[in-house]
Amino acid sequence: AHQVLANRGELLAHRIEDAAGRRLGFDEDWLLRNGLPSEALHDVRWHTADWPTPTRLLEDGDQIRWGPLDLQVVWCPGHTRGLVCLFEPRRGLLFTTDHVMRRAPAPVTVREPGAADPLGDYLVSVRKLAPLRVSTVLPGHGRPFGDLGSRLTAIEADIEAQLDNLRKRLSAGPASAYELLAVKGLRDRRSVAERYALSLVLARLRHLEVRGEIVRADRGTAIRYARYSSPGSS
Repeated sequence: AHQVLANRGELLAHRIEDAAGRRLGFDEDWLLRNGLPSEALHDVRWHTADWPTPTRLLEDGDQIRWGPLDLQVVWCPGHTRGLVCLFEPRRGLLFTTDHVMRRAPAPVTVREPGAADPLGDYLVSVRKLAPLRVSTVLPGHGRPFGDLGSRLTAIEADIEAQLDNLRKRLSAGPASAYELLAVKGLRDRRSVAERYALSLVLARLRHLEVRGEIVRADRGTAIRYARYSSPGSS
């Protein structure tokens, strides 16, 4: 950890955001094998953008002096691998970007095969914020809010409810990730492009897979998920 004096015109980012964290594209063939209709690849609600190059890289625990604010860098992987929150302890301010928002669900996705467990990383990052003495949360979207602890508790409860709904659906039989979009609490059809909505479901499935609760059957052209049954179970 080190101290950083933020100058006007600089772009600061965690070192991972200048490397692996930039890989936010979708593996379209993999999404198609997870059931995404081919026409969804042309959804105009999703577009890519070029990333600017950071002028300085950050690490967890770094201190940033920005005008009158002394900010602590809190590395919170989940939404992206290099996401950081900024905590100002004297004023009790926490800048959370997309990590914690007032009402929006956790934007944690899996967009390609081989992902580890970004939802697991996200839950660890949520718990990392709990000990901070925060009076005001300043998210990347929506209005500022207070009572960080209640919001963190609600986030974990919402995610557990989503996971439980997936468990119940898969107990009725195998399904593709796209079929699981219909599970309660997993999709807002009004505002989210289908490829992104599918990537949210895939993050939840990956978390259950890592926990040993479900298995994935990849038949080359189609991928389906099922509840795990231990040998000898009835």
